[in-house]
Amino acid sequence: MKNYKITIQYDGTDFSGWQKQKFQKSIQGTIEEKIKIITKEDVNLIGAGRTDAGAHAIGQVANFYLEQEINFSKFLYSLNSLLPESIFIKDIEVVNDEFHARFDAKKRKYIYIIRNSKNPFYQKYSYLYKNNLDIKKLNNYAKYLIGEHNFFNFCKETEDVKHYNCIMYKLQFHKYNDLIIVELLANRFIYGMIRTTIGTLLKFHDNNLPAELLLEILNLQNYNPFKQFIVPAQGLILKKVYY
Repeated sequence: MKNYKITIQYDGTDFSGWQKQKFQKSIQGTIEEKIKIITKEDVNLIGAGRTDAGAHAIGQVANFYLEQEINFSKFLYSLNSLLPESIFIKDIEVVNDEFHARFDAKKRKYIYIIRNSKNPFYQKYSYLYKNNLDIKKLNNYAKYLIGEHNFFNFCKETEDVKHYNCIMYKLQFHKYNDLIIVELLANRFIYGMIRTTIGTLLKFHDNNLPAELLLEILNLQNYNPFKQFIVPAQGLILKKVYY
């Protein structure tokens, strides 16, 4: 049995997210189904990041085990031919038996795209936020979240999460013409963390709140007045996974 690692790009607009769910069309389930058609083997695709419904990826990583050896070029051609246009397998390689796409990842980089005006070309890949945004002000807020913190107040509670401590290496806003790109790099992201974090920072910006209040949100249990303001998933893109 061999352990195969693949790099995946996808437009998540029409999917329920990465993770396989009953009666829902997921990225994981769609790829597993097509691999089975080619190999006649059931596989369990392990993804590095469980992206939300409607979120996208240009550098998702996953691994799976097969009894048989495969011809890489032939396998990629066949798999990409069967997959919908919204999913593309960019690369494949054999890795050691112990490799685990999720647990072995050291860092994950995401970007989030915000647009200030209507643009049909970015509609599926960005969030339309009409308020004028001060990048310098947003980055001043963002620096308070850099480092190791308990991000409980910036996440959705899930049963399989043992703790909410994450190391945020980078959280920065950049402006490109009428687009604002948020770059995030951390050792791990918990369910809802990115979208809640960006939503909270936007609310701080709009309400001109003191940045020190972010420290209170980090340190107090069950306290984030803006936790319900979660930015839409379509602006979220998994860019790269580091091992």
